[in-house]
Amino acid sequence: MENKNKYNQILEEAAKLFAKKGYKATSVKEIAEKLNITKATIYHYFSSKEEILFEIMNSAMDDALNDLQKIANMKISPLEKLEESLRFYSKYYVKKQEDLILLVNELNSLNEKFKEILIEKEQIYVNLFKSILTELKNQGLLKDIPLTIIAFTFFGIVHYTIKWYKAAGEVNPEKLSEYFVEIFTKGIIQFPI
Repeated sequence: MENKNKYNQILEEAAKLFAKKGYKATSVKEIAEKLNITKATIYHYFSSKEEILFEIMNSAMDDALNDLQKIANMKISPLEKLEESLRFYSKYYVKKQEDLILLVNELNSLNEKFKEILIEKEQIYVNLFKSILTELKNQGLLKDIPLTIIAFTFFGIVHYTIKWYKAAGEVNPEKLSEYFVEIFTKGIIQFPI
């Protein structure tokens, strides 16, 4: 238990520092100092700083992907699946902004092997989202817009929250996710009756 706890503490502190200062500007020594441990302790759990970055990013993607797959497999209508997916994805990454900052900004800091693993997972996200959109299209509920454009538009909306969203502000993550669902599924224009 202690080993798993220390492992997670290293990942959490590294995520904070990498997100705040950037991966390249953060040293293993700084991570160790923040946790009041030695660099050797960090290297007991991780072979390199790059492995720490990869584990943070990979874990975030796995956690979200697991929940999105559960939503996609639910016995609910395609529209409900879409809304649940939009809610989950936006809330998940708004609450885990440090992880999202790393996923958006630091992919190129990884070696090709690590990068390839994450890119494959990104493709699973896209395909999962597109499968829900295909269900909607097959029911005649989707406008004639290419599915890839729809998917990447949503991902772009959520991913850009790292630039402007503050969880301590007047809109909490739950409310923000509802706004995203409303904007994405119904638009912003209210036509007079």
